Amino acid sequence: MEIMDDAGADGWACARESSDFLRAKRPLKAWDRLLELHRPSHLVAIQGTQALAEWASRRGVKTAFIGGQQVDPALATCIGIQLSDILRHAFDHLIRHGHRRILIPTWGGLRQLPVACARELGAALGMDPARLLGEGWVFGVPKTKLADHRDRLLRHIRKLKPTALVTIDWSDYLVASQCLEDEGLRVPQDVSLIVLVHGPDSDWVRPAPAHYHIAQDYFAREVRAWRRGRTLDAESATKAVIGGWKPGATTGPAAAR
Repeated sequence: MEIMDDAGADGWACARESSDFLRAKRPLKAWDRLLELHRPSHLVAIQGTQALAEWASRRGVKTAFIGGQQVDPALATCIGIQLSDILRHAFDHLIRHGHRRILIPTWGGLRQLPVACARELGAALGMDPARLLGEGWVFGVPKTKLADHRDRLLRHIRKLKPTALVTIDWSDYLVASQCLEDEGLRVPQDVSLIVLVHGPDSDWVRPAPAHYHIAQDYFAREVRAWRRGRTLDAESATKAVIGGWKPGATTGPAAAR
């Protein structure tokens, strides 16, 4: 809403539309109907895709993505966070405190998310990513299967005895913290816990979660600058997130497990 409010304050006409383009491999007829209806000069997409970028470029619509696929800057401006950089920062923090038994449970992420996480964790630890996936140090469960995610995470905690967990978003964090509590494990005395994308209620949780913070109006400011013709630094959002690292009270030295 802040993006639309900013544009409206600048005298722009705005419209908000929903379309199931995340799974689209090629342009949909519905997209052309939206162009006929609104005649936009600029398009801001939450979680953009290559197909959407190519389609908008062919139709002369200037496009910005907030998250989603990284595409050629000539097709769309990407205002998003590089997960690989955030993961490396989190791993560096844990490794400096003696952690090497690091578990990454993901619930409902993109299909390639566990693979990407395993690649970064493998690089940080000097281990084969395929081994990390095979042994279960990194795994993913579809969003529709919360009970399966919880059961698998409990099994891996018992089997692998991690000293640290890195969770991607707030729902991952809540499931992980509940599983640790069910196992009688204390945070951070027994297991350190990090969430990359904190939730709106995280400030009320104790111990305060170690997390990365970015002000919600950041993206509105970036889109406003883009609308006004400024060339954006593709890495600025990632730098802002790393700069917003909040150590909280859920990480500590690796415990003997």
